[in-house]
Amino acid sequence: MAKDVSYWLLRFFDFNVEPGKKYKYRVQLVLSDVNNVHPSNSGRMVDKDAVEKEVLSRQSKEKVQGIRYTEWSKPSPTVGIPLAGDVRVAGAKAANDSRYNDEPRLNLMITSFGIGEENRPIQAAKEEEDLRRGSVANMTEDVEVLVEGGNYIDEVKSFPFRTGITVVDIRGGEKLTRELSTLARALLMDPTGNLYVRREEKDFDEVDHHRLLFAKPEKGSQGAPFGGRREMGFEMRDAR
Repeated sequence: MAKDVSYWLLRFFDFNVEPGKKYKYRVQLVLSDVNNVHPSNSGRMVDKDAVEKEVLSRQSKEKVQGIRYTEWSKPSPTVGIPLAGDVRVAGAKAANDSRYNDEPRLNLMITSFGIGEENRPIQAAKEEEDLRRGSVANMTEDVEVLVEGGNYIDEVKSFPFRTGITVVDIRGGEKLTRELSTLARALLMDPTGNLYVRREEKDFDEVDHHRLLFAKPEKGSQGAPFGGRREMGFEMRDAR
């Protein structure tokens, strides 16, 4: 006789999850009993009505002919569903020791997704300064976004940034010279309760690229064509 397999693989997709919530799962298989086939279960799958009847019958301690079921699986690990947004560390300002109860402050570039005109997806990003411990990276702001395949910049009014990310602790930002400060790092908590650290040196390229993309044009340059949109342009500078 062929050796039986120890485990079967079951794939399950939950399309009803909600952002910002946590989930655990337990699974039970409901099978057609090949030794005691019921007319309602003559196909390859157990009839849905029969399954529901089985659930009711278990509550009443009765059995349904033609159906067998496994024991419930152990609970799965907790699965967290993040909100449609993220943050990047863009700098920090250390607490002033000469000021009583002064706190460090964090500068974050907050990114989020939304739906614009004609149900087109929008990805927006904006820097927010002076975030303290306990601050949540949620806000509603006017913001500039890329449109027309990234060729133009347009403004979106009252764009909702929703990340659910909380600032837990801040390090860095101490002055080394008049123009240089120590690099920042932040302990953050996502909306599902997981803690993680983001570092300024890891996020520098994305933050700097965003600043270059949305830099304001110099005086005397071409205005904003196409109903308030302005054309993309890059100003090269020394990144040292």
